[in-house]
Amino acid sequence: MQRFLKSKSMATTATMEMGLSRMSDEDYSLEFGTPRPGTQELSESTARWIFSQVAKTSAQETKKKIVSRTDYRMGANKRVKDALISLEKSCNDSDEMTQHDFQLLKNAIEMYRVRIHVFDSVSISDLVAMRTKAQTELFSANITPLKELDLTKWMNDLTGEIRRVNTVRPTGVPSQQAQIMHSSGLTLCSILSPETVRRKFISLKNLTETIRSDLITFLTSESRKDDRAAVVNQIKEAIRRKASQ
Repeated sequence: MQRFLKSKSMATTATMEMGLSRMSDEDYSLEFGTPRPGTQELSESTARWIFSQVAKTSAQETKKKIVSRTDYRMGANKRVKDALISLEKSCNDSDEMTQHDFQLLKNAIEMYRVRIHVFDSVSISDLVAMRTKAQTELFSANITPLKELDLTKWMNDLTGEIRRVNTVRPTGVPSQQAQIMHSSGLTLCSILSPETVRRKFISLKNLTETIRSDLITFLTSESRKDDRAAVVNQIKEAIRRKASQ
């Protein structure tokens, strides 16, 4: 027993005399992500590691910013161009608007870019949760007719998207949902339907197709004649404001 205690004591003394092994500055930096307190410079490998982390985070943030908003040139589509040609012919055969006014409207439509918010990617379980939430809201006692209309359409969109994702082989990926941004909604309120301006769409494709359809109706329907005149007046007013600045 005395021999064991003596051996243990000698080992402890030797350990204390030698001291605990100290992490190198490089190992410390790699372990904790920062240089050791009092260290003036980063080691080369630590600097590379930190740079790679910063670059990775920056790339993720940049990607998020890129996909969070997109611009859609609603006048670039062939069907829209055909509708403009049809409107020009109609204006020449009637007194709806002068050629000058038509050119103002045509140029504005061809140049305008609709700002669209593209939402983060979702999973199939997210779609199911969204549909459950919409269904709960739909059966709320305080729902307004307008809200009921939007929720019904949204539930149908979600159901269709869930079916599409589940039937694709291999299993499909849900589309990124999209919505017209508020600033563009205000600008286009006399061109697009109120529903298109205010609601979220199940995909960017569905939204742009609806924008295009609304725009063609605006350009070709006889019932939208007053709306066309109002938009031309809005364009003229915008030009006057810009000229006075």
